[in-house]
Amino acid sequence: MKLVTQRELEVLTGRHRKFLVDVLQGVPFKPGPNHAHLYESNIALDTIYAVSRSLDEARTKQAEATARLNSIRADCLSKTRIPLHIAEEVMDEVFQSIGATLKNEAAKGRPLTRKIVNDLFDKFRNAPKRLKW
Repeated sequence: MKLVTQRELEVLTGRHRKFLVDVLQGVPFKPGPNHAHLYESNIALDTIYAVSRSLDEARTKQAEATARLNSIRADCLSKTRIPLHIAEEVMDEVFQSIGATLKNEAAKGRPLTRKIVNDLFDKFRNAPKRLKW
C-alpha cells in the first residue's frame, strides 16, 4: 500500500490537521523525513471515514431527537391551551352578566355613589360563581 503523510491526508479528505491528528492517534505509522508520520493509505482513510460516518450518524440522531422533542412540546402546548371558542363563550357570558347588572342599576334611576359602585364591583367579582361551566 502507498504511504501518505498527514498533510497528504489533509488534502485528500479536506479535513483539518487537528481532526486528523486526533483520529489517527491509535493508527500505526512509520517515521518519515522531517519527523513526518507515514501512514498506510488504506488503514488511515478507513479510520478517518469511519469516524466521519459516526459523526454524521450522531448528527442525524441528534436531529431526529430534536424533532421528536419539538413534537412532544407541541403536543403538551396544545393540551394546555384553552380553545378560542370556549374563551369567547365565557367572555360573552361575563359581558352579558355585567350588562344585565348595569341595566338593572340604571333602571333604579338613582345617581351612582361610591357605595353603589363598590356594590357593582362586588357583583362583578361574584359573577363567575353564577355562570354555568
